[in-house]
Amino acid sequence: MTRNQISEFLECFLPYLEHLELWFGSDNYEDNCSVEDVRPFLCQNSFSKLKYLGLKACEFVDSIAVAAAEAPVLDQLEELDLSGGTLTDAGGKALLKSEKVLQLKRLNLHRHYISETMMGFLAAGEPVEIDVIGAEGEDAERRYVDVAE
Repeated sequence: MTRNQISEFLECFLPYLEHLELWFGSDNYEDNCSVEDVRPFLCQNSFSKLKYLGLKACEFVDSIAVAAAEAPVLDQLEELDLSGGTLTDAGGKALLKSEKVLQLKRLNLHRHYISETMMGFLAAGEPVEIDVIGAEGEDAERRYVDVAE
């Protein structure tokens, strides 16, 4: 996903949008986005009916997790999906400390690089259902996203 694609999408008028997935991929394949490009989805209420927000296959997902942890959009979401990226303990810790995350029905972190200790803390995150299945280990040298292109 590119900055231009995000910018164009934000210009759309979609008042009934309930499910939104953005797949970022890898900067090796023209993904030139950052958390600043994603911030409008987290902080502006452009999509007032949104119930599911998927920010998937992202190399900068730790930054997204930190920004999302206290983002206004969590007040309306049922599910936040940060799966398939390179999420580590840094992002997991921000989500774990968030009161807003506890308002969600589901937090999808499937396929990640979170430590076993942090997974234990997250898995105990009642009342929200948290998917921490698919641990890939903590090796920083071999981190990759699910879908890169």
